[in-house]
Amino acid sequence: MRLILSALLLLVPGAAALPAQAAAAAPAAPVDLDALFVGAHPDDEAFSLSTLGQWNEDHRVRTGVVTVTRGEGGGNAVGPEEGPALGLLREAEERAAVGGAGVREVFNLDDVDFYYTVSAPLTDQVWGGDTLEKVVRVVRQTRPEILLTMDPAPTPGNHGNHQQAARLAIEAFYAAADPKAFPEQITREGLKPFAPARLLTGGGRGTSQVGPSCGATFRPANPAQNVYGVWSGRTSSAGRTWAAIERDSQRVYASQGWAVFPDVPADPAQLGCDFFTQVDARVPFPEPGTPAAAAPTAILDGVLTRPAGSVPLGTGLSLRTGAFDVR
Repeated sequence: MRLILSALLLLVPGAAALPAQAAAAAPAAPVDLDALFVGAHPDDEAFSLSTLGQWNEDHRVRTGVVTVTRGEGGGNAVGPEEGPALGLLREAEERAAVGGAGVREVFNLDDVDFYYTVSAPLTDQVWGGDTLEKVVRVVRQTRPEILLTMDPAPTPGNHGNHQQAARLAIEAFYAAADPKAFPEQITREGLKPFAPARLLTGGGRGTSQVGPSCGATFRPANPAQNVYGVWSGRTSSAGRTWAAIERDSQRVYASQGWAVFPDVPADPAQLGCDFFTQVDARVPFPEPGTPAAAAPTAILDGVLTRPAGSVPLGTGLSLRTGAFDVR
């Protein structure tokens, strides 16, 4: 850029010299996202790509992915790389994999990936206290209406890194909107508080049928949970099911041994849903169990899409009670 500007100055008689800071390339403006997925490692988003691809193709939903670590502490099924070299390999796999779903923005927070643990407190201790600040910064920079993450519960077999990444995303949902949280991001960095509209975790505990009715037939194990399903058997513009496209993306994670994943069923009637459990919402949302909640846009409705007869986009919802009872 500086060479080009210098040449132009030589060609224009009497042109004034540009200040050094003007000649330097201006920093790129933060990208404005519609949805943001927060995970611990490359590949944590891999079982949501069918949904993210549908949203992108049908409704131009722009999704980004936050990866707290680069996965350098994991195994390697394809070569001798380990440590930082493996982290770079896994980052490259992730960028290629999510591209199949139209995801172009990947944010690496560069916290350390260490040995496998089921402990979120140990993960928090190793990652340190500034990880939440980094997640909040990305949320304030990208301003996503929908925040997606993993399972924060210490269920059997749930990686402690996954639990902690989800807990950070849930904390960030509230902290990013609070001007008292990390105020230097506002006063020094020029960011503004931002409140995502809906917060969901991937997966849902319960039972469901496969096929187009997978969302409508889901029965949560906990009736108090709001769980939404997005059918993976819908056909993309490429003529293939989104489940098949997602499986191709998953196979890109060859370092994790995923290249041998089998084909998904060719019959769409045998394909199920990606499920998401809602944690919180600042806007009205479709009532689970209704036809509106079974629509492919159920998670987007009220936030990025507006069904006929519903309230205008941007309508907020808040409730304050004078008394409550917990049972």
